[in-house]
Amino acid sequence: MLLSHEQLFINTVQDLRSKIRANTVYSLIRACGLCRHLVLDSPTLFQLANKKHKLQIRFRIKDFTDTPLSNDFKGSGGRNIFPYGKMDAITVKNEDFLQIKIHFYGKTEFTVKDLLHAACHYYGGIHAGAPDLKQEYLSKLNWPPHRETNISIWHMTTICRIILQAMKPLETAIKNTPFTGGFAPQS
Repeated sequence: MLLSHEQLFINTVQDLRSKIRANTVYSLIRACGLCRHLVLDSPTLFQLANKKHKLQIRFRIKDFTDTPLSNDFKGSGGRNIFPYGKMDAITVKNEDFLQIKIHFYGKTEFTVKDLLHAACHYYGGIHAGAPDLKQEYLSKLNWPPHRETNISIWHMTTICRIILQAMKPLETAIKNTPFTGGFAPQS
């Protein structure tokens, strides 16, 4: 192993931060690929890097419990889950975060996980492939005459920012741990 899981985690988080700051379509699609490594793969990069520290991953999101998915009356709607203040925020675990419904089109609902999968496996964040049925619906939403702004980009930005924020405690813990040099054993 060329890098320990902790080193790979730190570099991935730094790369994610720079891609979010770049704020281009390409960088956000690639950022979703990094997010997949951090929170979707099995085991996740967070889990691999966290073996020594044993921290709990928590996502700080907007409390939407009393807020239905908004509807623009064109058969589509969604919700913003990025918290803007302390008063409107709650924390959730990884699986709960991934299952949050953030958009719908017709009778199809899209979760955080669905958006990450679309970015990673259809838009090209990890590899580009043929869309499944949900991703085809998402592509229709992104077609310019339907919307002024690209719905996928809006959601990807929010998701990446929330994931980056959730990685901060482990990033800090790893950076505060003395490095002994050499290759770290992988268990």
